[in-house]
Amino acid sequence: MERILFYHLNEPYGEFSNFSPHRIWLKGRGWRTTEHFFQAQKFAGTEHEEAVRLAKTPTVAARLGRSRSRPLRPDWDEVKEAVMREALRAKFTQHPELRALLLATGEAKIVEHTERDRYWGDGGDGSGKNRMGRLLMELRGQLRAEGTSAGAGERILFHRPSGRFGEFSNFSPHRISLKGQEWRTVEHYYQAQKFAGTAHEEEIRLIKTPTLAARLGRKLPPLRPDWEAVKEAIMGKALRAKFTQHPDLCALLLATGEAEIVEHTADDPYWGDGGDGSGKGRLGALLMDLRAQLRTEGGTGGGRGDG
Repeated sequence: MERILFYHLNEPYGEFSNFSPHRIWLKGRGWRTTEHFFQAQKFAGTEHEEAVRLAKTPTVAARLGRSRSRPLRPDWDEVKEAVMREALRAKFTQHPELRALLLATGEAKIVEHTERDRYWGDGGDGSGKNRMGRLLMELRGQLRAEGTSAGAGERILFHRPSGRFGEFSNFSPHRISLKGQEWRTVEHYYQAQKFAGTAHEEEIRLIKTPTLAARLGRKLPPLRPDWEAVKEAIMGKALRAKFTQHPDLCALLLATGEAEIVEHTADDPYWGDGGDGSGKGRLGALLMDLRAQLRTEGGTGGGRGDG
């Protein structure tokens, strides 16, 4: 069985951490993180609850909650998992992009991998209870049974590969196979096709990073004369390769439901939204077109061919 390990915020699936910066709304109030809510409920109904809620960071909230200088509610061991369930459901239903990410894990085993916690985590060596991972898998099953996916009217914003839904960026490190060759990223392929059949195409294909590929593609002469007429078809072909040759990405895209997908950046008014919504948003539009196609096809993803 595939396993998904998470713990640190800056690592894959860091969004699953209780320390991730996703505000939730519960008990008629806002909470900076699920960690804030969880730790505060140790003192529900007292002034200490509000003190933890207002803590500036989840680290501080955790420190306050673990301090035995405050009176821990007597039933904490009996209710703590119910409290965690409540917090996780709020987080993954109030943030459509997180809901989609969780659903996209399929049937993988989710594990909070840390030697610092043998109850919520796996203890580092698998001997821990991994209750956090188990609750996330439980929630995943509930959301799937409820048919929960992002609905019409919701928006998913993306831009940087390191940000939320960074997998949708053309700069994300997902290799694709097209024209009988391997391309480091969609950006490599797209920029190289401006010079298809010339030495510049191979020069861009071999360049180390998508940033360098984009730089070359925007400055090398001569640009093929039909570029404006063919560029969207080329982008569409590259996106199809990426999302069919990587089943995890296919699942992530399908899990966005009917949400509007937007490349949110002031740097690009054609592929992006221009930062203020005035851009054409063509990359997001193509991703939504592809999502519909994959859904019609059964969303199985594909092989490694040229497709």
